[in-house]
Amino acid sequence: MAHYKTEQDDWLIIYLKYLLFVFNFFFWVSEFCTHILFPEH
Repeated sequence: MAHYKTEQDDWLIIYLKYLLFVFNFFFWVSEFCTHILFPEH
């Protein structure tokens, strides 16, 4: 049972890291597009 628990925790950490990566990626893309489309801002 403990082994299964650790596997669950590992997947949770991987999932959270993936979520953070995706969030940062979209944030960077939106910032980049904003500077390209609206250079005066």
